[in-house]
Amino acid sequence: TGMWMVKRSYTRDPSQSERVIRRGSIIPLTDVTHAVEIIPVYQGPLGKDVNSGNSLEVFDDYFLNNFAD
Repeated sequence: TGMWMVKRSYTRDPSQSERVIRRGSIIPLTDVTHAVEIIPVYQGPLGKDVNSGNSLEVFDDYFLNNFAD
């Protein structure tokens, strides 16, 4: 596709080995230079419950659209 891929990162909770938590960082707003468009990577048809409001929670892999301006 020519687009970069980004992937959600997980780690094990050290206090509860069976619990998996998402990794993340807080980025200062002054470090943000522009918005980006990400497109979920999916296989086959999507369920009717997937929408723009929850797609960031449903998928773990995304294409970063470097063609948008």
